Amino acid sequence: LKTLTTEKQISVIKKPEFEFKEEDLKEFGLDHPIIIFNLKNEMGHSKKISVGSIKNFEGNSYLRINSENKIILASPIWHSKSQDDIINYREKKLYRGDLAKILKLRIKSLKDEFELIHIGDKWQEANAALSLDQDKVRDLLKKISEVTINQYIFEGEPSISFIKEKGVDSSSINLEIHTESSKWSAGLSYNSQDKALYALTERPTYLVKLDVLSWESLGNLNLDELRDRSSVLAFNSNDVQEIYYKSEEHEFDIKLEAGHWQATIIKNGKQQAGVKLDSEVVKKIIYKIHDLKISEFLERSHTKDKFGGKNMLILKSNTKKLALQLNWGPSFKVKKSEEEKYYYYVRTHLSDFVFALEKNLIDSLGFDEIISSNNKNDATVLNNESGDKIGK
Repeated sequence: LKTLTTEKQISVIKKPEFEFKEEDLKEFGLDHPIIIFNLKNEMGHSKKISVGSIKNFEGNSYLRINSENKIILASPIWHSKSQDDIINYREKKLYRGDLAKILKLRIKSLKDEFELIHIGDKWQEANAALSLDQDKVRDLLKKISEVTINQYIFEGEPSISFIKEKGVDSSSINLEIHTESSKWSAGLSYNSQDKALYALTERPTYLVKLDVLSWESLGNLNLDELRDRSSVLAFNSNDVQEIYYKSEEHEFDIKLEAGHWQATIIKNGKQQAGVKLDSEVVKKIIYKIHDLKISEFLERSHTKDKFGGKNMLILKSNTKKLALQLNWGPSFKVKKSEEEKYYYYVRTHLSDFVFALEKNLIDSLGFDEIISSNNKNDATVLNNESGDKIGK
């Protein structure tokens, strides 16, 4: 509307003394206009703009306003607008509701089937204790809102035969969205014969064609990707001033005292002399712990009577407040895509559910470096009694 109402004429091409003859109109393609725009204002006054089917040598358009006895030359925009189909102006969002008002979301994808509910200010999985990553859920809602319609095939309730013809009688992907006052749903199916993705929606009801890329983005949705993988391992790394580590082979305390990190090795239940550590090495260990994320979620039936948790990692603040307690063990392996991966059963003090961490994540935290450095008197980790670094 803004484009059409702000356009200006370039010049008047023809203004005969008497009314136009058909030959005059034919010369400019106005005997059979390519398009007619009829603009009407709130007062009921209208203006009919006919666009000739012929352009001049510069590609400009010939126009006739109402039945005026003159032909004007205008920009090519009038011809380009004649090519616009109604789909260019229609609402193209598959879901048109307000995302902030959604209270329940049900999804059946090619990989999973799950239900999310919004309670208070958080999204959570229905009937489950596991937390969800709120940012990932918001990204999911955004992904659904960005699914766009390429073509309206049928509006209203299509016949059963037409639904079968397009292959949406048994949809492979289903979306169902509930708000306080409404329910909306859509079934998506890929038609291999048409090589097209169709969706049949409810409230409003219509059959539409979608961008085929939506098939992959919605088809691969699964609950596991939405779960919170970090909150059960969360702590403030700046608060840590004491680390207790115990594995099957090693046990020691690391404490920050008088600005220096010091390790006390424990063997056979007896404490040995403390050694000073390079603060950068200790900080690196703390950061690695801070960056840990759940590798895999496990069914409770899989973890029952299997979790040992004899290995232990405890982080405390200067006031002895517990920042994180992590227990793990034993290890187990899973074969995925012809590749074997090793994991530990793990639990923290922040939750009672047992999950899996890749074995190499814990093994590579850096504690073995402290032990081996102590045995070898490695100067990059240990300091002498005066606090000066030994060697390089």
